[in-house]
Amino acid sequence: MAIIMPLTALNKIIISFFLLSFFSYFGLLKLKTQNISAAGNLASLSDVVSSLTVGAGHVEHEITFTIPRNATQIYPSDYIIVGMDNFSNIQSNILVQGSFTGIPTATVSGQNIKITGVSVLPGHTITLKGITADNPVNDFWLKVVITITEDEEGNLIKNVGTVYMTKTSGQIAVTATISPPYASVRISGYSAPGTFITITENGTVIGTDTAGIAGLFSKYLTGIFPGSHTFTLYGVDASNRTTSLLDVSAVTPIYQETSISNLLLSPTIELSNTSINQGDLLVSNGSAITNGNLSIFTEPHLRTYYATSSATGLWSYTIDNTDEYIPGDYHIYSLVQNGTGSQSLFSNALQFTVISSQEGGTNPLCDISRGDLNCDDSINLVDFSILMYYWGSTNQISDINEDESVNLVDFSVMMYYWGT
Repeated sequence: MAIIMPLTALNKIIISFFLLSFFSYFGLLKLKTQNISAAGNLASLSDVVSSLTVGAGHVEHEITFTIPRNATQIYPSDYIIVGMDNFSNIQSNILVQGSFTGIPTATVSGQNIKITGVSVLPGHTITLKGITADNPVNDFWLKVVITITEDEEGNLIKNVGTVYMTKTSGQIAVTATISPPYASVRISGYSAPGTFITITENGTVIGTDTAGIAGLFSKYLTGIFPGSHTFTLYGVDASNRTTSLLDVSAVTPIYQETSISNLLLSPTIELSNTSINQGDLLVSNGSAITNGNLSIFTEPHLRTYYATSSATGLWSYTIDNTDEYIPGDYHIYSLVQNGTGSQSLFSNALQFTVISSQEGGTNPLCDISRGDLNCDDSINLVDFSILMYYWGSTNQISDINEDESVNLVDFSVMMYYWGT
């Protein structure tokens, strides 16, 4: 028995089917939910085909793409899905070329080719060959979608890319030098906030950064040759004061990121005056990690002082016992510790001079008859330096034989007792 359908009902069915197909194709009708956790689109994506003619049959595809460097790798359990929604007669005798490991297997499921069993690292490129299909009947549809997913259904997407087909004409001979695969390094640590950090290797600057408000700096270095490296770091603070050099050594395995962290750059240091009289105040200041514990040293005859840096990394300390310093040349330097006990290297050392507060000098603080001018119970270069500083004067601090003149006689006495 024939079923006669009214023309109006048939028109409704045709229109409904057309609208459903239209909305589904252009993505206006969502039929399923996908969880996209992609690090970004696939890089350098191309689809080179044997023909761009609409409706052409048995067209060969050569699909190439690169995994982004900031993406996760493709694991053997993941799927590379080649979406060919507008193609027909899809066939796959898959051949994978490029930088990968594993044994690829491929299946054709509807309009998709699903490839699994391969591992591809970030930054590496592969090419898919052996795919053939009949072209769509409209050149607007000459495109494929490549999706990297964690599941066969294509719901857990890691990376995706859409590419229109292209056709080559002939071959091009290219001569190239292929660089070896690289490693990467992340270097991080702490300094005073606002410090400009420079990283060098073999005297060449390879990276810079500026410490943030908490003093943290971090630099990601790519293109590092695998092997052993020594990196040198230093900082220049907001007042143009420089930290000491910090050398760090690391072995960088191929294809891996090496992390060098929790570095402490030394404090910076400067003086209010580099020449003071005995009894004058000597103000030292600089910058360091925030809320750091500083130790400040002067020598010869080692003396230690302590200070704390502020929340902005600034520190200052006033030495008020310079009356105890024998006239002569000294050095001052510092280091810093954080709250966990980690310690920086020594800062750069600065020189300052203590001058006698009286024209003729003060009386010696100990018996200098043998030449021990700095009273450390040893006659050495320090005593000689003091003697040379006051050479030709009447300063009592260096007048070993007490003849009111610092001269060759005093030098001879010192040489006689040298090293004792």
